[in-house]
Amino acid sequence: MKNLYQKINYAFIFALIGYLPFQSLLLFYLKNGLSLGTGISFWTAHWYEPLLAIFSLINLIVILRQKNIDKLWLRLILSLLTLGIISVFFFSPSVSQGLQGFRISLFFLLAIFQVPSYEKSFDKILNFYGLMAVLIAVFGIIERFLPLNYWHSLFQATADFGWGNFLVGTTERSSSILGGPNQLGSYLLPAAFLFLYKSSDWAKIKNFFFDRQFFFYALIVMAIGFSYSRAAFLGLLAGLLVFIIYRVKKWQPALKMLLTTGVLMAIPLSILFVGGNSTATVLTHDSSQMGHNNAIINSVKEISYRFDNVSDLLLGSGLSTAGPLALKYGGIVSESWYLQIVLELGFLGILFWLGFALVILIKLKDSSFVLFLSLFAVSITALFLHTFADNPALTITLFLLIGVNFAELKLKEVK
Repeated sequence: MKNLYQKINYAFIFALIGYLPFQSLLLFYLKNGLSLGTGISFWTAHWYEPLLAIFSLINLIVILRQKNIDKLWLRLILSLLTLGIISVFFFSPSVSQGLQGFRISLFFLLAIFQVPSYEKSFDKILNFYGLMAVLIAVFGIIERFLPLNYWHSLFQATADFGWGNFLVGTTERSSSILGGPNQLGSYLLPAAFLFLYKSSDWAKIKNFFFDRQFFFYALIVMAIGFSYSRAAFLGLLAGLLVFIIYRVKKWQPALKMLLTTGVLMAIPLSILFVGGNSTATVLTHDSSQMGHNNAIINSVKEISYRFDNVSDLLLGSGLSTAGPLALKYGGIVSESWYLQIVLELGFLGILFWLGFALVILIKLKDSSFVLFLSLFAVSITALFLHTFADNPALTITLFLLIGVNFAELKLKEVK
């Protein structure tokens, strides 16, 4: 029975990683192509959520029953989830609204709970994500040669989705099959570090440019470039610098990495200027930067007001009161994951999150440097976006990979 459960759980992980990038496209098609109701469309596109919750609960019980358990990351994540549940019932404007906030802001954390896996399953799952990322990146590049709003024409729909709905000045931003350009850029970050890590020795010019892994890295970087996501650019650069600091011993390959990545990024960026956009437009994304600045200023002001209310300061105003759901229910769109957590779950919530993320990063540094770079880079993007809240294709995939990595480590310890 145990082996059967592990096989089912193992297959579910592959199915989920393969499906998640298509979720936004399927939801768009169900609502606008087939004209199904909102509820039916939503739960059809989110079919995996009940299953992920069930698997995670069973796996958590298995983890907690292990002898001599002393996992700081587990205590921190359970504390954060518990705080979230308390927020739903006691601080959010309503339980239903709070549950939606929990889904968006904390549900992805359940993906980290995995049972001990088969040997070398982590590499297989990581490579499968890499394959999915390459396909999505290639399509993100190809769609630049497709008609604007091609999804709308195909499905005879008018809702905003995909190519033609996101601009930098007069230049379209690629989103591939994901919900938007920022989602595309962030989703591809772990794949960039996967192929960077697997590439030939950068010090050997003869082999480097003909390496298959480098070719995949180039595709990923160019697709990130065509998303024109400034947060993803910063995440990629930050991760690349950390990679150089920890793993590159000589300045020649380090310089080659930076220059090659810069050239790859220059290709999509040059199209912005060919299209007639000014430097100011490229840097600010039209009025986007002003919106980000105002959101951050308003968030900081709101936090400062709460110093007169200890409860709101420590425990927040409740899940769903900041971040993406604020567009639906009203509230503060913080434009930053960290400010969102402070507003929704207070300083106690951000303390749990930062502690959890730090412990995970320390653990990953030795167990999987690719995931270490991935989580670090994504955390950088979250400074300027609601990355962990509005990109389940990335967050659930990333934490599934982290969970499988931890499970495989535990399996090796047992042996």
